[in-house]
Amino acid sequence: MKTITYSIIIFLIFFIVIGNSCKKDSENISKVTTFDVLTLKGDSVVVLLLGQNFIDSGAVSSGSNPVTETNNININSVGTYSVVYSTANKDGFSSSITRTIYVVYAFGPDLSGTYKGTIDGYSSGTVTISKVNNGQYYGSDLLAGAYLPLVVPFYMYYYNANSLLLLYAPQTSYGTLTVSGYFNLSTTGAITYSVTNASNGESLGNFQLVKQ
Repeated sequence: MKTITYSIIIFLIFFIVIGNSCKKDSENISKVTTFDVLTLKGDSVVVLLLGQNFIDSGAVSSGSNPVTETNNININSVGTYSVVYSTANKDGFSSSITRTIYVVYAFGPDLSGTYKGTIDGYSSGTVTISKVNNGQYYGSDLLAGAYLPLVVPFYMYYYNANSLLLLYAPQTSYGTLTVSGYFNLSTTGAITYSVTNASNGESLGNFQLVKQ
């Protein structure tokens, strides 16, 4: 009888220890959390004329917590700015999304038209430039036909009355292409600039566009 009672006591102790161990293990299991998704209202890129007020379209979250907004915009200074929208899910983990703002000059000659391109003094191809809005232009090929079949459409905007900055050019098979400095305007209306592969620092040439 004592042997049976002793066995029962041992069994109960074992059961309690195992139960507590399982409870502690379950308490240490990582919890899965789902991040709230933020979606911009309006365009992800906004171009403002110098001095033009920025009207914020905002952003919406898939969660229930409020969305906060911070920005560094100075509408009285030409440059690139950002608006960051952020929120946190029910577990306190944050999400954010960004809108890019370009403040541009509204003056400067109208650049719309067809241009004959050269690279390092050698004839290349033609480029069509179209006005998007005051101070902003679209170009059909940043490389002016010199690297066909690679064609790199681009956007540029006035930095001042005599020069423009690259606004956007897509990623290419060569990498990310940038303009080294400005698109400079001569007194005759020619546009000169240099293109660099930002991925490796390679210069792709010095270009000149002359309006036809």
